[in-house]
Amino acid sequence: MAQAQPARRPARLSLRVRKELSELNRVRDRVEAFWRGEHLPEETGLQVLLCIEEALSNVVRHGALSGVRSHITLEVNVSGGEAQIVVKDNALPFDPLAHPAPQLDVSLTQRRGGGLGIHLIRHLTDNVSYHRINGKNCLRMTKRITTSPAKK
Repeated sequence: MAQAQPARRPARLSLRVRKELSELNRVRDRVEAFWRGEHLPEETGLQVLLCIEEALSNVVRHGALSGVRSHITLEVNVSGGEAQIVVKDNALPFDPLAHPAPQLDVSLTQRRGGGLGIHLIRHLTDNVSYHRINGKNCLRMTKRITTSPAKK
């Protein structure tokens, strides 16, 4: 009779991120080290990392508040076979999910700019939601942690 696998303990990474593009390298290194340290599947980790980078770069590029010291917090929680990623910032209210999906069926010259990052997030995660909580934008992404079948 097969023995049940012991339940994985919850794991958490929490980072405070400056609103600078140069911070993306530090975040990438910390998330990769966290993921490896928890012995989680590399393929899923790459998808999670891409979503984090897209969300953070959007906040850095488009979420500036003039004269307000702004910050971003990133939390990655792994529990129950899924990763929950939360990005919070204190910039102006902005719901990226309210914007229309990019027109992928037209040529680049006809396509309106923007929207590809959130498109990737929508397609690489299992669930994504936005809320404005206590004066902060809160983007919550959930990704099931799966392992790929062994390659033959």
